[in-house]
Amino acid sequence: MCLIKLCFLYTAAFGTDSELSTLQFCVDIEILEKEYTLTEALYMLSTVNSKSKFSESYSIEALTDILVNENLYDLAFTIVLKFWKESGMKRELERVFAAIAQQCCPNRVGNSGRNLTDTQQLLLLPSSEDDGWDGNSKTIAVAHQVQGSCQWETLELYLDKYKDLHPRLPVIVAETLLYTDPEIELPLWLIQMFKTTKGGNRMISWGMSGKEADPAALFRLYTNYGRHTEAASLLVEYLDSFASSRPMDVLHRKKMSAAWFPYTTVERFWCQLEEMQGFGHSADQCDRLKKLLHGALMNHLQQVVVDSEDILSSVGGGQGAESQSS
Repeated sequence: MCLIKLCFLYTAAFGTDSELSTLQFCVDIEILEKEYTLTEALYMLSTVNSKSKFSESYSIEALTDILVNENLYDLAFTIVLKFWKESGMKRELERVFAAIAQQCCPNRVGNSGRNLTDTQQLLLLPSSEDDGWDGNSKTIAVAHQVQGSCQWETLELYLDKYKDLHPRLPVIVAETLLYTDPEIELPLWLIQMFKTTKGGNRMISWGMSGKEADPAALFRLYTNYGRHTEAASLLVEYLDSFASSRPMDVLHRKKMSAAWFPYTTVERFWCQLEEMQGFGHSADQCDRLKKLLHGALMNHLQQVVVDSEDILSSVGGGQGAESQSS
């Protein structure tokens, strides 16, 4: 937001000759917004039975953490957007979403899952925290920022709201969940964020490439955290889709670099299965996954060979036609 200043003119009489003098005071609106946001946050914390007492000596990051712990998410995100820009803002968004994701893990110690939707306060808030303060703020009723009784619903709500601002957020959330609870099952709506484009269209026909939260990123996370069954299923799903493209997509598939797969990660995944099998860990499961993966990869490579031969034959046929015409 551009720096805006309000100038207040105060006129008063000084001296015995009633000489008029003009004093000019400048107030930085951006600073006022930040001060108001901090005051608002402290006030909201005073209305709940917060075990964490915020002190002026604390950092802004510490205040954000307290707001997240108290489920005051809108205020936490408002502070992030007000106090940080660009890479700093993305870093803080990652921190906040990691904290919210940890609250969704049932095996996490100290997860109370409290719902603070019971009370409401009347506060002066901006019409949109993304648009900043436009002078048209109005008094509205503000609930304690948790939609529904489930932390998963809250996580989905805010992730859907802010993932366009920082496309890597689904990766941060998924990795936090897998790291915090090794046995957790990722929700379907989160997996779909890796599989769909911004407009909601599936990317499955074009391999596993995309933006920061793409199917390849999810496959890497599954591989990194030993989720072998999920990793194999995801990879086979995309390999099969590549081979069974719609007729209108076949021409696109045969173009150079039309579809991409994380072959280095696939190789590492295969080595993990062989290593586990060698140590006798889940040998039967590893053997089953290796057979499934081997069959899908062989079919994929064979399809690549066929597509390549089709391209060469079409190029050769075109060159032959040109030589005959000359």
